[in-house]
Formats: sequence, structure tokens, C-alpha cells
Amino acid sequence: MTIQDRIDTYVPAPRTPPGLPDLSARVRAALNDVPGVDTSLVRAAVDGGGDVLLVGRVQWSSEAERVLAHVQQVTGIARLRNRIGFHYDDVDDSRLHGLGLFG
Repeated sequence: MTIQDRIDTYVPAPRTPPGLPDLSARVRAALNDVPGVDTSLVRAAVDGGGDVLLVGRVQWSSEAERVLAHVQQVTGIARLRNRIGFHYDDVDDSRLHGLGLFG
């Protein structure tokens, strides 16, 4: 087999197995599938190395936590950065009392 034959017959391996959507599509699907959370203002940027950046805004802080937890379940993410903002903080602030912030 000559070098030219090798070049002509070389077929690169697909980045994802056949039938499995790419990482960007899987992350978008996960964003659209967070139960009880309107994620229409949340976007995901995905690079070729598996890094995912979530940006946008939801109503409640607990919703931002749920979106993050839901997207973390997607396979193939190397690093997930969360920049989701929220309008209202509904997290129980009793967690803050142990920090000595309330005198």
C-alpha cells in the first residue's frame, strides 16, 4: 500500500459516536429540560475541549442552582463555569448565621 493509497482511504473517526448528539446539542437539550424553570434567557457556550460556560438570568437563586445541577449531569463536560444571574434570592439565609455576619 502506497502513501497515496493511505491518504485516499483515511477516514477520520467521528468526534462523537454515531447517533449521539454533540456536546453543544446535549447541553442545550438539558437547558430546555430543567423542570419548573424558565431557561429562555440562559445560553451555553461550548468549546471543542468540553468546556461549557452558562450565562444568562433566571428569576430565583434556587432556580440557578437547579439549572447548574441539571446541566452537570450531561456527559462529556470537562469544565462547567456558571455565570447565571438571578433577580431574587430565595436561599435560606440561616446558612449565613454561622458566619457571624449578623452580630
